[in-house]
Amino acid sequence: MTISRLTLFLVLLYIFIDSSNSEETCTPYGHERYSSFINIGNNYYNIPHDNKTNWFKAREICQSMGADLATITDDGQLTAISNHLMSLGYGANDWFWTAGNDLAEDNNFHWVSNGERMTFTKWSAGQPFGGEIEDCVHLWLREGQFKMNDWICKGGNAYYICQAPIPKTVCVW
Repeated sequence: MTISRLTLFLVLLYIFIDSSNSEETCTPYGHERYSSFINIGNNYYNIPHDNKTNWFKAREICQSMGADLATITDDGQLTAISNHLMSLGYGANDWFWTAGNDLAEDNNFHWVSNGERMTFTKWSAGQPFGGEIEDCVHLWLREGQFKMNDWICKGGNAYYICQAPIPKTVCVW
């Protein structure tokens, strides 16, 4: 019995020493699923440039990719998205759906992606102004930056920004 314990100890020691000499490989968990998403700031987005649709269909498309419409929680995130869109040549006539809406209660905006109240907003001048017919938030280029505006959810067609969950990292030795 002593020889088998010694053998087991030596085998485990060899495995430990061998694995400590190998290089660590870390990859984002599920990264294949989000290979069409790009990193902008601290988030991952997919911004299709060939498909304009209404807000409801945009959300459905994002969810089919395992994502949701973009939730913009601070000025840094909005600036990063805005700079990226402008670097691609998007301008004042290019509008992009986000997860924001006031469908439940007029002028009480929430993110459909997580149910939280929109605590950060950067409305363009005079917005929101939609009353009871403009309930969904999109970005449009105004005053040199993409800013928020409320618009008709079902009747309006715009591009959209899908946001993936932040990937988890898995390391294998």
